[in-house]
Amino acid sequence: MRYLEAGGRLLLSGRVPGKDMAGRPCTVLRDALGLKPGDTLTDADRFWLSVTAHGWAAPRAEIRVPKAQLCTPSRGTTVLREVSTSKGCGFDIPVGKGRAVVLTAAYRCDLGFWLGAFRTLGAAPAISHSPTDPGVFLLTTKDGSGGRLLHAFNVSSGYDQSFTVAERGRPLFGGERVRLAGRSAAMLPLGLTAGGLRIAYATAEITGIAEDRVTFRALGDEAVVAVEGRARCEGARSSYEGGRTVLRVRRGEFTVRKG
Repeated sequence: MRYLEAGGRLLLSGRVPGKDMAGRPCTVLRDALGLKPGDTLTDADRFWLSVTAHGWAAPRAEIRVPKAQLCTPSRGTTVLREVSTSKGCGFDIPVGKGRAVVLTAAYRCDLGFWLGAFRTLGAAPAISHSPTDPGVFLLTTKDGSGGRLLHAFNVSSGYDQSFTVAERGRPLFGGERVRLAGRSAAMLPLGLTAGGLRIAYATAEITGIAEDRVTFRALGDEAVVAVEGRARCEGARSSYEGGRTVLRVRRGEFTVRKG
């Protein structure tokens, strides 16, 4: 409660808590949110439970949900309503200087909906991508010198993915496409120093590092490696612009050498 009142943001999905971690009655959070819980409906006994979207969640079609806790709000905006009762099961609520999005219906994995909830709370993703099918997750890690690795996961069931990546609207990997096989993952360098080379980016994964050279594994038919300064790779098509060597390689494993 103090966190929200001081300007914090909260996304709560599920029933509004009425007990503490020890199972004792505790209504501090729901009282702060101004929510009065009512019945919890399910889709049992051939009851087709549905919700409609409103406010920032609209326009969206009415959809089925397996469960919804109906609540009466004292303030804020109702963004989901159960069809048969018109009662709320999704809310956007100001709390002091903060804000909470509370979703008490088991809403489906609609990425646009959930991203909209995060954006409403001021949590727009820094890294975006353009896969044709859902299932790609991205994050970055950084070393002490500012070099980074993009960790890419494709958890889709057997679907290969080809996509571009951007950070705050700026294309990464020179706008080149990244390819990931289904149920696979990769770590791709961004501004990383290894083997005496400063790797601006690579759509291939590093598999070995030695003095003045780095070995890569391509993720698709063609890999692109950009190195600050001069670099070479046997059999690669290369170009040199703006102090950077860009190498295009069409084979599984290859080595990039300094100079």
